[in-house]
Amino acid sequence: MSKNVPEHMKELVLPFDWDVKRVWALEAPVEEVALEKVQFLLGSPFWSRNPRRFTDFDLRPVDVLCGAVRSGHHLDRIDEADTSHPIDLIDHNARLWILDGVHRVARLYRRGMCRVRMRRHSIAIRSSIRPVA
Repeated sequence: MSKNVPEHMKELVLPFDWDVKRVWALEAPVEEVALEKVQFLLGSPFWSRNPRRFTDFDLRPVDVLCGAVRSGHHLDRIDEADTSHPIDLIDHNARLWILDGVHRVARLYRRGMCRVRMRRHSIAIRSSIRPVA
C-alpha cells in the first residue's frame, strides 16, 4: 500500500506503508468486540470517490451507507465483504489503527450486527508487513 496521506488524515492513517496480503498471512488470535469500538472507522474518510485512486481519502463509509453519496464501487465491495474474516488493527502510539477491514465493518453495521471479530497486532509486526520492494 503506497499512499500520500493528506494532513487531515494523519491522525487516522498509519505513518508507514504495509502490504495487506502480508497482514492476512500473519498468525494472530481473534477476539470479538462490540462494533461500537471500531465504529469510528465509518465516520472517517478512508475511501476514495474514484475507484481507481485509493488514496484520495475523500469519502466516509457512513455517507455511502446512508445514501448521501452514491458509490456503486463501494456498495459492491460492502456487499462482497467476507465478514467471516476478522478485521486487522495494530497498536501504535497507544491507540488502534486500521490495517484492513473497513468494508467488513460497514457490512456488519448495515446488517445491524453488534459484534465484530478482530485481530489486534503489536507494532512489532511492522517489519514483517512492509511491502516488498
